[in-house]
Amino acid sequence: MIGSMLLCEVVIQEYNGGCVKISVVDPVCTIGTINHVEIISIAEELRSLIQKVMDDVASAAKFHRAA
Repeated sequence: MIGSMLLCEVVIQEYNGGCVKISVVDPVCTIGTINHVEIISIAEELRSLIQKVMDDVASAAKFHRAA
């Protein structure tokens, strides 16, 4: 049941010229008005993990562009 409420949709699009766009749905926003402390806590932890991955991807992309 939690998996259907905490959707972690990731969309990766490649455009002409090699530009890549990564979009991620915020799991805290997907739970809407659910007022369950444990689910909110899980969603916030998941948001933090997703943000770390996105930051790592951005850092890697900057490194490869500079090389």
